Amino acid sequence: MATFEGTIYSDALRMMTSITVSIPQVVEGDMPVLYLLHGLSDNHSAWLRRSNVDLYAEKSGFAVVMPEVQRSFYTDMAYGLRYFTYI
Repeated sequence: MATFEGTIYSDALRMMTSITVSIPQVVEGDMPVLYLLHGLSDNHSAWLRRSNVDLYAEKSGFAVVMPEVQRSFYTDMAYGLRYFTYI
């Protein structure tokens, strides 16, 4: 399993944001993608720290994307950032 943990620029958020992406070592054709969203008090690395999702993904052949959304409740805010659009 190859894992990228870093920052990317989001046009929707208009800022840099953290993300973790894991993909299997062997990729043949189209690959399903699982998006895992963290809870209120966690961050983008929570799933890798607290589960074996990377092992399941490698065995099953799917990629995992874990974005950072802070305490946004995954919504577009009237006077704030657009996390729903980002996701």
